Amino acid sequence: MPPEAYDMTPEAAPTDAEISRVSAVAAPVAGALTQTLGGNLMAAIEADGQVGAMEFCNVQAMPLTAQVMEEQGLEVKRTSWRVRNPDNAPDSLEVQALAHFAAQAEAGEAPEPWVQAVPAGGWRYYQPLPTGDLCLSCHGSPEQLGDGVQQALDRLYPDDEATGFNAGELRGLLRVSVPDEAVSGG
Repeated sequence: MPPEAYDMTPEAAPTDAEISRVSAVAAPVAGALTQTLGGNLMAAIEADGQVGAMEFCNVQAMPLTAQVMEEQGLEVKRTSWRVRNPDNAPDSLEVQALAHFAAQAEAGEAPEPWVQAVPAGGWRYYQPLPTGDLCLSCHGSPEQLGDGVQQALDRLYPDDEATGFNAGELRGLLRVSVPDEAVSGG
């Protein structure tokens, strides 16, 4: 969806100090999720190819995300305008973050992590998820999809919207929710 369709005005713009404190808490959590999912995905690709990796993601991505949340003590989520799993659909604040990243990309800027104040309290830290070359075998155009991937998508994700991406294109974002008490006092 085009970024201009959404109001990107934050409820309250965070100060530089708040951005720094939230980022210090959230960036390692985002890194833990990326490392956990990415490492396990690479192992699944090596063991069973792209179709096996899709089956792995279908069964294990959400439990691994829950495991990282439990280990790190903060809520994490991956989302996009075009989701593979409907459980990952963006809420209104995530739509603002997606629009923020899309506007950066449209302006020719490399999307950078972004901190958003949550109206009900707390913070959200977002990292953009660009489409890498390896991603194209499961998220690219029909001619880029690996052997058997479309059939696996039809079987595992009948409502899939997460194909047709190009290398370097914003595919989605990773969100870490940070409560006020995790960044207060500093």
